[in-house]
Amino acid sequence: MKLEKLGCETYLATFGEWVLYTTFMYGLSSRYAHDLRGMLKSKLQEYLQYSQEHQLSKVLELFPDILSEKPVDRILELGEEYLSVNVGGESILSVGKGLDLIQSGAAGVINTLPFTCMPGNVVTALSKSIREDYPGFPWLNLSYEGLEDTGESIRLEAFVHQVREYHHRISHQ
Repeated sequence: MKLEKLGCETYLATFGEWVLYTTFMYGLSSRYAHDLRGMLKSKLQEYLQYSQEHQLSKVLELFPDILSEKPVDRILELGEEYLSVNVGGESILSVGKGLDLIQSGAAGVINTLPFTCMPGNVVTALSKSIREDYPGFPWLNLSYEGLEDTGESIRLEAFVHQVREYHHRISHQ
């Protein structure tokens, strides 16, 4: 809401992204364990989940601003440039989604994380390398601890300024 008040259009990761990721990881761990039943079960589960997502997206076509999810394996493939999928956890998912947004034309990414969240802190650490690989791309890491942060407004305003500058620069290339 604060970003929208500053004139930004925002996109939040969906819950479906996490559901699809856990199914993918179930299939991967089944493959490593040579568990044919688990592999088949994960493929059926994945098929049903994508089928249901497709049905739901038809209903949501009335709302064109809603982005559809890319396949989880594509998001993880992007994230593997910075972190192995074998590490597990949502860090690779967050990194991959951030890279997907960069490649899809987003003008900035904010990694929000609860204070002391290990996966969020991993993404924060990896974001240094991402910023080096995508020079000038606005990437902000925001940690929340449940208290009002007086510096948050200033950081968000600075981020929005960077987003506008970046968007202006790339749209005039």
